[in-house]
This record gives sequence, C-alpha cells and structure tokens, in this order.
Amino acid sequence: MIGRDVEILHLQKAYQLAIEDGEAQIITIRGDAGVGKSRLLREFGGWITQQANSVLRLKGRAFPSSEKQPYALIRDLLQFYFSIQDTDSAEQAREKMEAGIGNYWPSDEITDVTQGIGQMVGFAFANLKETPQQKSKDAPNYLTQLFERIACQQATVIFLEDVHWADDISLDFVSQFAYTHLQLPLLILCLARPTLYDKRPYWGEGQECHLLIDLRPLSTRDSRQLVAEILRKVESLPDTLRDLIVSNAEGNPFYLEELIQVMIADGIILPDAEHWSVALDKLAMMRVPPTLTGVLQARLDALTAEERAIIQQASVIGTTFWDGALQTLRVTGQTIKSAVFVTDLTGALASLRQHGMIFSREKSSFAETQEYVFKHAILRDVTYESVLKKTRRSYHHQIAEWLINACGDRVAEYALLVAEHYRLAGEIISAINYLCEAGERAQKTMWSTTNEAISFYEQAFTLTTTQKVELALHLPELEIKKLQLRIARSLANLYLDSQKYDLADEIFQIELGLAEELENYLVMSEAYSGLSVIAQSRNDDATAEHYHTLWLKTLGKLRQKPSQPEKAASSSYGHTLNNEAIRTLRQQFEHQPMQSESQH
Repeated sequence: MIGRDVEILHLQKAYQLAIEDGEAQIITIRGDAGVGKSRLLREFGGWITQQANSVLRLKGRAFPSSEKQPYALIRDLLQFYFSIQDTDSAEQAREKMEAGIGNYWPSDEITDVTQGIGQMVGFAFANLKETPQQKSKDAPNYLTQLFERIACQQATVIFLEDVHWADDISLDFVSQFAYTHLQLPLLILCLARPTLYDKRPYWGEGQECHLLIDLRPLSTRDSRQLVAEILRKVESLPDTLRDLIVSNAEGNPFYLEELIQVMIADGIILPDAEHWSVALDKLAMMRVPPTLTGVLQARLDALTAEERAIIQQASVIGTTFWDGALQTLRVTGQTIKSAVFVTDLTGALASLRQHGMIFSREKSSFAETQEYVFKHAILRDVTYESVLKKTRRSYHHQIAEWLINACGDRVAEYALLVAEHYRLAGEIISAINYLCEAGERAQKTMWSTTNEAISFYEQAFTLTTTQKVELALHLPELEIKKLQLRIARSLANLYLDSQKYDLADEIFQIELGLAEELENYLVMSEAYSGLSVIAQSRNDDATAEHYHTLWLKTLGKLRQKPSQPEKAASSSYGHTLNNEAIRTLRQQFEHQPMQSESQH
C-alpha cells in the first residue's frame, strides 16, 4: 500500500503479538476524513486472510445517530456476529442470539444470558420471562464472559469503524476489556477521526497493550506514486497533470482519487480498455475546485438526472442505505418505483457503483433488500447538502415511516434513528413522543439499563428547548410547558435513581419552576422531596430541612381535594411516586403533624 508501509508493519506486529503469542492488543488508527483509514483496514484484512492462522473476524460500526445510545457499538458488533438482520422479528433475533450463546453456555443458562446481554445492549426481545432482580445485575458480567469465551475458543480480530461516533459505555467496555484480558489471543482495531480525542482525550493512555497510529497525509513523493498507479494505463503521464493533481490533493488520497474522476468526467483523461490518453488542450483550461467539497460537487454535477436524484435520495437515508427504502420514497406524488422503472433504479445504482461513488454490500441488514454504502461519509454529506430543504423534510418523514414498518416489533431498537428522521422532517412532536415512548419502554424492561432510559429522555428534553420555535407552530406555550414538565419528571427521577445528584438537582429545579407556573402541587411535592434527598446525600442538613418543610406544606395542599385543572395537569395524580428514594422520604414523614408556617 503506497505510503503506508510503516503503519502496515505496526499492524502486522500487533497481529503476531495478539494472535500468535496470545497477548491481547488494541490499536486506534487516527486520521482525518479521506486520509485512508478504511483503505488501510481493507489492506490489513487482506493480509490477515493470507495468514496460516484461523481467526474469527468480527466487525462493528458506530453511527452519528447512536452516539448517545448506551452499548450501541457493542450491539452492532453482536448483530454482525449473530447474523441478526434489522427486519428479523424480536423472536427471530432472540432465537439467533440463543443459538450463538449456546456455543458458550450450558443449556439451562442460555435464556438468562441471552436476555441479559440482549436487553442490556438494546435488542427488543419479546416474551421476557420473570427473572430475579439479581439476574439483571449479571448482564455486564455475561457480556464480558461472552467475549472471553469467544476469544478463548478461537483467536479473534475485531474491526471497529468510526469510533469517534461511538457511545461512551461501549468505548469504556472495549478499553477495559482489552486492558483486563491481556492473555487472550485478541486484536481490536479501532478507526477514528481526531474528534474522538476531543471527547476522550485520554483514550488508551497508559495502557501498554494500546497503540495509537496517526495516519498522516501522504508525502508529495507518495502522492505522485499513487497518481502514477491509478493512471498506469496512461502511456506517458504528463508531469503537469500529475503535479496539478498532487498539489491540489495535499496528501489526501480520497481527494486525489475524486479529482481524477472529475477529470475523467470532463474529458481531460480519456479511459479506454487498453490505453488511456490525456487531452492536454482541455487540461490547460480546467479550473480545479479548490476544496474537496468543490470536487465532489463537480462529480455530482456530471451525473445524469436520474443518477443524481437517486444518490440524493440515498444521502437522506444515510451513509448506509437500501434499495427497498429508495423504492418507497415519493417525489411530487410519484414513487420512485413508478417515476423510474425498477430496471432504471437498479441500472442507476449499478452506474453509481461504476462511477465509484457507492459500494454494494454482500450482506444486508434488512431482508429482501440490497444494501449499499457511500464510498465516503464526506461524499454523502456533500450530496445531502445538495438536496432542497423542503424535499429533505419530505424524504426524512417517509424514511422514518419506512423504518417503523421495516423493523416491526423491534422498532424500539431504532428509536433514536426514527426520532432523528422525524426531527429532520420538522416533525418535532413526533420525534419527542417517539423518544418518550422509548424511554418508558426502557424503564419497564427489566434488563434495560437506567442509562438507556436517561438517554431517550435527555434527547427528548433537549428538543423541547432547542426546537421551541418549531414547537410553537404546533402547540400553545402552556402545552409546551406541560410537555417539558412530563419529560423533566421522568428524567429527574432517573437521575436520582442512578445517584447522578448534580444532574438530578438541575432537572428538579427546572421541574419545580414549571410546576409552580402550572400550579401543579403534586409535581412540586415530588421536586421538593427529590431536592431534599439530594441535600441529604450531600450532608447538607439545612438545605434538606428547607426542602423538607416546603414538601410538607405542599403535601398539605395535596390533602385537599384538587381542582379539575390540577388533575388535568398531572396524569399521575393519586398514584404512588416511582422513585424509591422519594417514597422512602414520604413514608418517613407521612405521620408527622403538619407544622404551621409560623413555626419555621
């Protein structure tokens, strides 16, 4: 691989240490977009295939939409390992996972282990049996044991791509697992942009088993060699052409390749079966786009109308997309299936593959569909920006609906993705409701983590504050405040349950302010009670007593018959509070005589 000999040697050495000597290794390859991380991974994967060792190769990928979803990266990795498709029913997904788990656990433990791991990482399994509370606490141990047993049974190489988008819990697990299992034949290879170190500045630091490889831009010499390799069919490559490409690409292999494609589309480079030629007269008149974005826009402009329409629609679906989803999108009242014949859609996708803009994947996440991926995330981003905003919104709505239908009874697993498409469609209420429903399901599921429910409610609450203008188009201000209050109540209690006292304090204060505005005494009592618990946890007796007093006064108002607006403002009126700490505190003072205001 041109210009990457040193990096390949580092990878090969790590492979030998991990697979041949049984010393677990983790490598992070850090580099800017387009610098060649994926190419290096493919080259190394090819080298592994040629080795005599029989290794198990697993793959996982992080996505922007799942950055705040706990265990999302691990879930993607397990989905690959157990061959679970997104269109599999909950029962089918569970059966596939049980079959895989059965290779490592005795039959009487398979169900518990499958449910524990599956629900913790986000699989929406159906028909869960009642299990003792202690079993739910075993789920993290089950996950650790699974990877231990996999690697003990067969030397394992794990490729993790785009980990700069990975959730923190997955990153913690990967790092901790490698560090605490140094005697396993295991190699973990992570690809990341530099932004990973913005949120995780100490990623891998101080771990002898963890190697950081910085992938730099190619040198001028290596860039020239790469141009010569790509244009090897040009009998006599003009220095002016080569230097023009090299100077503009600035060592970025992706930029270099795309600029050559622009020159082919513009008729400057003339490919033929045997020999290529160069139209020097056109070269002299060419205006080279000064940025990679400009180069990619030029490539889009060179496509036919049908090709451009389809790749734009694909960009709205995401970096990974499916022909089944494309066939359901509607343009001015017509489906692509009717506006462009199926053979045209297939042919256009094949043409885009020939242009080197998309790749077809051997396996698809959705049954009976062909899965494709953009050559590079930058190409997808530039294409997406070329879609009219009004059209984007329509597409995002339809994609959300397609995902809901395609995912069936496992749609809860894709709540964040569906909500994001609704948000981008401008349907903020649908996005918020979907996140809240997902949060409620997570709270009711024994095997779900508190962090998962928190993630859903956090994003829902964020939408109520960042999208107020959009919300105001559909809801009066009073209803917006009620919506915020509903989410804040759940979020505050979840923070309190997980002992995240600073965050709980912040949200309880917001909850209290909203409840006071709405004159909702039940929620006010919850907030005062929660704030008192937090103060007690900080050994701040004075503040705890202050909030306790306010709580007692509010309880006095609650003991009177509430008005109809009070009942309407609180769907939980008359129900016991969910949070254990608040229930305990209420019971502690329930039978104390109410004190008059003058006594304080």
